[in-house]
Amino acid sequence: MISARLPAALLICLAGGGALRAQQYTHISGVIVDASTSSVPDAVVSVVDEDTGFHHATLSKPDGGYLISSLQTGVYKITVRKIGFRTMIRFGIRVNETHPARVDFKLVVGSLQEAITVEGSPQLLNSDNAAVGTVVGAGQIERLPLNGGALLGLLEQTPGLIVTPATRGEAGQFTVDGQRPNTHYFTVDGVSVNSGVSGGGSAAEATGGSLPGMTAFGSLDSLVSVGALQEMRVQTSTTGAEFGRLPGAQISLTSLSGSNELHGSLADSFRNDALDANDWFANQHGDGRAPLRLQDFSAALGGPLWRNRTFFFASYEGLRMQQPFVWNVPVPSLASRDSSLPWAEPLLSMFPAPNGPELGKGLAEWTGGISRPARFDVGALRLDQAFTSQLTGFARYSDTPSSTQYGSDPINSLGIGSRSITGGLTLRAKPTLVFDLRLNASSANATSVWRQNGATLPDCAIEPATEQFLHSPGICDYLVRFSIAGVGQVVSGSEGWHSQSQY
Repeated sequence: MISARLPAALLICLAGGGALRAQQYTHISGVIVDASTSSVPDAVVSVVDEDTGFHHATLSKPDGGYLISSLQTGVYKITVRKIGFRTMIRFGIRVNETHPARVDFKLVVGSLQEAITVEGSPQLLNSDNAAVGTVVGAGQIERLPLNGGALLGLLEQTPGLIVTPATRGEAGQFTVDGQRPNTHYFTVDGVSVNSGVSGGGSAAEATGGSLPGMTAFGSLDSLVSVGALQEMRVQTSTTGAEFGRLPGAQISLTSLSGSNELHGSLADSFRNDALDANDWFANQHGDGRAPLRLQDFSAALGGPLWRNRTFFFASYEGLRMQQPFVWNVPVPSLASRDSSLPWAEPLLSMFPAPNGPELGKGLAEWTGGISRPARFDVGALRLDQAFTSQLTGFARYSDTPSSTQYGSDPINSLGIGSRSITGGLTLRAKPTLVFDLRLNASSANATSVWRQNGATLPDCAIEPATEQFLHSPGICDYLVRFSIAGVGQVVSGSEGWHSQSQY
């Protein structure tokens, strides 16, 4: 499938190189003059990434202007050389995708071997468009006290963004300026990640393709873990022409790459029921505290494979959780069960026996609890390569299996897995001509199994009812659903396997 689409993809990338550059890269520009403010042409301008050593160079134009485009987010050093003038060096020029930098130089007459060094970065102004949004860089990500340490905590820093409760029917988790959660467009390293697959809000329903790839319990960790995030950009209104697929917020995520210095991190957080009070309903019913466990741990390591040329960055994050739930539901009373007709007995036995007061009309109260397990594992590896000062490339692979349980009675066991591999090449043919190529293959899958409350009933408790009414025993793997007015519904069986791929 990839080979069939490759020629078309190449033509699109070559024809639309300017738009891709505006979306994923930034630039540094300025004017070079002498002491009399006359323009200085043919001055050698070199830009070096202070973390990776990647080098880019150009010559100033007859009017003294220069432009170095297709730069990754980061901090750069600029050096200007011209025979008859002192060398000018400026450190700490910080740029990102929405804030390119303008750095002007005034050369001083003198020897080329003499150098003038300037520290600090100019103020970042976005004069290209009127887009409104928020940019969060790696330094802020490390310092911000995020609730839960997840990506959604970063998104909450955006004005106009309101977090909404995540449910199985609405897993978008947030709305921006009144737009629905399924209207937001996510990209990671320049490619779309709106490829999520999940079970629907009810049995036998499934959705996919409009939401980003998420974990089984709705978190965004499968896109990129916070420990592997270089920058997050959220544009909420007046976005540029290159954003046109969906009308909501445009969320661009850039993953971390290695640098010339070997660096890594370890982190761990936990929560335990020994430090929490009992649930009010469980306490009223005389039940003890149900197990509550939360363990979130991560590790990352990056560095050079070949200094100034080849870099790697590997990251892992794992979460293990047990979350207790207690609920009250009406169920058929003991009297209604004893007086029921023989054909109804298999149906009534699907509901747990009451353990609370009578509610009237053949119903009684049942209070139950369960500790739902949930987990995910996020692993990613990124490689960056500078072939020449004009040609660079990268590749990134990520894999995220996850699982959780949803609901009280019935209970849904949901498993979601996502894999993605992305590659890119950037050729800076001229200071004003850039060719950018991105290739991506990603897949997502979901498995969903429904069972009645596992705390009181066996896995295939619906079999006596199906044998009674359908005369077909042994169909536990099929999805069966029925409901009784005023009581509730019974769902049992598998929804099957849902998957989709994106290239």
